[in-house]
Amino acid sequence: MKAYKVIIFIVAVFAILAVIGLLMPREGIDVGNTNVSFVSPKEIIMGEDSIEHYVAQKDSSMLLAQKDKEKLDSFELAKYEVVTSDNAIWFPDNDPAWMDDVFNALRAARDYPIRVIHYGDSQIEIDRITSEIRESFQNEFGGYGVGMVPAIQTVRTTAIHQSCNRTLKRYIVFSPDSKMKSRQYGPMGVTAELNEEATFDFSKIQMKGTKPRTKYFGRIGIIYENSEGVTGTIFAKGKKYPIALEPGKTYACVTIPDSTDRATVSLKGKALIHAFTIDGAQTGVQVDNVAMRGCSGTVFTQINRESMGTYFSRFNVPLIIMQFGGNAMAYLRPGKSLHEFCNGLRRQFAYFHRISPGSKILFIGPSDMSTKVKGKLQTYPQLPIAVDSLRQMCQSEGVAFWDLYSAMGGWNSMLSWVHGNPQLAGPDYVHFTPAGAARASKMLMNAITKAYDYYLLRHPEAGTPHNLKEYAIDEFNGKTYSDGIVLPRDTGDLQSDSTAGYTPTANSPDTLR
Repeated sequence: MKAYKVIIFIVAVFAILAVIGLLMPREGIDVGNTNVSFVSPKEIIMGEDSIEHYVAQKDSSMLLAQKDKEKLDSFELAKYEVVTSDNAIWFPDNDPAWMDDVFNALRAARDYPIRVIHYGDSQIEIDRITSEIRESFQNEFGGYGVGMVPAIQTVRTTAIHQSCNRTLKRYIVFSPDSKMKSRQYGPMGVTAELNEEATFDFSKIQMKGTKPRTKYFGRIGIIYENSEGVTGTIFAKGKKYPIALEPGKTYACVTIPDSTDRATVSLKGKALIHAFTIDGAQTGVQVDNVAMRGCSGTVFTQINRESMGTYFSRFNVPLIIMQFGGNAMAYLRPGKSLHEFCNGLRRQFAYFHRISPGSKILFIGPSDMSTKVKGKLQTYPQLPIAVDSLRQMCQSEGVAFWDLYSAMGGWNSMLSWVHGNPQLAGPDYVHFTPAGAARASKMLMNAITKAYDYYLLRHPEAGTPHNLKEYAIDEFNGKTYSDGIVLPRDTGDLQSDSTAGYTPTANSPDTLR
């Protein structure tokens, strides 16, 4: 056979296979007892990690056929329902009992204080998402107050109003321009340098999204370092309470009888003020919101361990929630950069496990985000495989994972959230509106509630009634944008953030876009 005929034959075979690949469902077809599937040319050439519509599937060990469910006992069936429910948390080893230590600690909050800390990027600013977790936990396990806040609050929040009569020098671990050699940033990654005298005011705030339990507090504490003998007073309900930041120590607090909704803290001396704790009086759960704008979640190892330890050694912290990934999406690619990012997060998990070995970590993956691709607005092509890589990495490290991207609806769901009714995300195609943040947090709390139901089923001595209600997730009128949105030439910059109320830092490779 002549060479040109061989070439024609090969090309024809590839063409036929390509057509079959396009027509064949990705999950294959069943022929008798055998499933026949076909690998598409795109997968062969580019690799499966490059497929734009890649969607991670649940672990096959938990995806039982319907007929097999009848063979499970009540505990196994309950476990199956937890891990396969809508928007379920991916637990290490597919075992929701991973949460048992967390629930044991939360239930003990009726006797002594417990803290949960929620780290995240600008998606959780303004107390978004954290507020719903806090309200749910406090309703069930007791407690009130907003929790930990920075000495200087530069971003508006629905949780509490605070101000300072002076401009204090601040050091921020997630800002390239505000570093400090000693790395004493404290548990919020930001600290303020008290020099001589300053007055801090705290009061309840009346906004639509403000939760009732954050509108009053009964205990004010100060997390600090490097005190040279700071003295001061806390003025609340017409009385003054003395407070001192003693050298060599890292925490001081004052209990306010009968609670209050307003207090003034006056301090004089020199120290690093890492945070104030605006808590309930003695017991209950505090959920701390730590929004780190522009951060990808890989900066914690830059914080001095002793400085971070001022929080974890002082308080009982059974659960650390980390919500990151969006800021890295613009430069992540399947391969080296994604591998390095996952390894960077591994180091953060190891850091927290060393500092607080009793804490569990729940990682929330990035939401869907839109970008311009060949004249269309669509999901970042690398986002789905990045989400799946993060999930697998978390499970290998004993960290639970919640897939916010899939909970939103997956590919191009951000377009539906922006253009739906009600509007769930802003015109930057990145950040949630208050309605969108509420929807996301309710989906997360539903997943946690299912794990709690499983816990109570196996611990009848704990009792069954609880206030962690399962939220009804309202339907919204949103179109399907599977192929993206065609953009006119004059769409302009899509990186402004009118929803979150700020303009992202220019020139920063680590800024949520």
